[in-house]
Parts: sequence; C-alpha cells; structure tokens
Amino acid sequence: MKKKKLKPVILVIGLISSSFFNEDLRLLSEDYNVEVFIAKKKNQRARYWYLINLVRQLFWLIKNIRQADIIYGWFVDYHMVLPVLFAKMTRKPVMISLGGFDCSYMPKVKYGVFYSKWRKPLAKYVFQKADVLLPVTDKLIESKNNYTMWPEEITFGLKKHMPKLKARIIPLATGYDPARWPLQNINRKRQVCTVAYMNSDRSFFIKGIDIFIKTAARLPDVIFLLVGVTNEYKNHIYRNNEVPDNIMMQNPVNQRDLISIYNESSVYVQLSRLEGLPNVVCEAMLSGCIPVGSNVFGIPEIIGDAGYIVHTPQEEEVADTIRLALNSDYNKRLKARERIIDQYAMTNRKDKFNRLIRELLL
Repeated sequence: MKKKKLKPVILVIGLISSSFFNEDLRLLSEDYNVEVFIAKKKNQRARYWYLINLVRQLFWLIKNIRQADIIYGWFVDYHMVLPVLFAKMTRKPVMISLGGFDCSYMPKVKYGVFYSKWRKPLAKYVFQKADVLLPVTDKLIESKNNYTMWPEEITFGLKKHMPKLKARIIPLATGYDPARWPLQNINRKRQVCTVAYMNSDRSFFIKGIDIFIKTAARLPDVIFLLVGVTNEYKNHIYRNNEVPDNIMMQNPVNQRDLISIYNESSVYVQLSRLEGLPNVVCEAMLSGCIPVGSNVFGIPEIIGDAGYIVHTPQEEEVADTIRLALNSDYNKRLKARERIIDQYAMTNRKDKFNRLIRELLL
C-alpha cells in the first residue's frame, strides 16, 4: 500500500501578533501544516525580554527545523536572524513579507530598521540570506516623495540601503474578505475618521495626526474622529496641541465596533508620512468610506480613482480635498468597496502564495 504524502510543513515567524499576520496564518493553515512562533509577547516588559525570546526561539527551532519545508516570516528584523541561520544550515528556502518598518529610514523620529545601530546589521544579514522577499507594495523597494519631509523630495526604499540585493522580490499585497467588512449604511454623518494605534510622538508624526488636527480646525462643521488613542497619550495630545472642539478621540476598539464606526463615517482619512499598504484604508473602503490619503508608498495604489489623494501635508489642501469627498455621492462609496474586492481580495493573496510555495518546494 502506497504511503499517503503528508502536507508540507511551514514554519511561520511573526514579530508580533497582528491582523495581517493572523490572516496569513489562517490561509496557510488551510493547505499546509503550520508551526508558529511569535517573537514578542503582548505587553512584554521584562528587562531582558530580547534575550528571553531569543532563547525561546532557539529551542523552538531546534525542535521544528528538521520537519520544515519552508520558513516564512513577517518583517525583516532581529526575530528572523536565527530562523534564517537555521534555514541556511539545513538548506530550507526562506520567504519574508515586508510591511514598511523593515524598508525605512526616518532619522527625524528615530524610525525604521535601518536607523537602529544594532538592528541594521541584523536586518542586512536577513535580507542577504532570504530567498524571496514579498513587499506589500513595490514602493517599499524604491520610491520618492516630497510629502514625508515637505517640501524636500526624499528617496525611500530597500534599494537605497542595499543596492546589490540578490533576493527574488515579488510584490504581494495583503488581502481582505469583503464579508468581514460590510457596507451597511447609505446615509452617514458628516464625519471623517482615521484609525491608528496612538501612544507616542513618533506614531503621532508618522501617521500625520498633527495634520489631521489642524485640518479639523478648518472644517468646524465636520466631526473628526481619531480611533486608537491610549488614555495616557490622549492627555498628552491635549496638552501639546490646539485641539478644536470637533475633534473626538476614542480608545483602541475591536472589529465589531470598528465596523460601526466605518459605517457611520462618510470619509476615511490616512495622512501618513510613512506607510506601507495600510489595512485600515482597505477595511474602511470595503465599509463604504470614501478615502482621502497622502501621496505616500502604497496609499495611492489602494485608493486609485475611488477616492482622493493629497500631495502636500498642508491643511489647506487636505481640507479642500475632504470637502470634495464629503460632497461625493453614494456611487463613490460603491466604487471604493468594489476596488478593494477587485484588487485586494484575500483569494488573490492565497493563490499567489500557493503558486510561490509550489515553486519553492520543487
């Protein structure tokens, strides 16, 4: 009797547990045997947590590397050094999704893997040894914009730091299930929302919340809702900014509450100075929000002709663009939803994943 062939085994490594990481885990688990390692536990505050997690990962790899067919990780950072080392010793292929931080260098706010003196050489090692890199947008590999450090044009991307990179690069956007983000309401408030986990000045600047607040002052008849602010940082925002009365702030919320917020809002705004391919824009568009976004990395790709792009971080331009969005009709909401269904369906990501995995297993 012929022995039944087992499913290929994929070791999946994440820096943290996140929505996009969990979606990939779900997709891969449908067709493969998956072993998972999360490098940083939620709210981990131990003084030597880097070392603790390194030892934990070492034993996990010793246990699982022999049975593995492929190593897959999210983000290039310190958490991928040992997996890549073990993969090279055992001749296993490595593929890694790139999201933004791992291709960035922004010294003004001390952001990006290439800014850190100790993370930079580790990241370069991982980039050099990986077989396949999967940026969520090709703009993470090479791009320019003048929005981030207006008006100066800045060159961004992985090739700026590693021009001789030999890994195979295949842009692969994240995917979304329209059933999880329904379009429910036709009539909506004159409300603009943005969603970002907000707990530091760095995230405040990168996500363009300073522009969001200044823009709100120019549109006093519109509600501006900022979702994802911690209580501690909310007080900091009020102490250090002139916050108009039409700004509302809300703590981080679950998906059910987020669906309600999207379906109450007419417009979703993403004014980031640095961004990969933001999930929240796709989720809001599926929910019928008309998008307004900065001309940065993957944001214009997502929005296309289903919304509006701002080209400068000037509150005058942002306010004028939001007015256009607020005056758009219901067909624009349908167009926003249809664009995500057509261009960023979860099935597209899964099909591309499976084709790539089959190639690597040959």
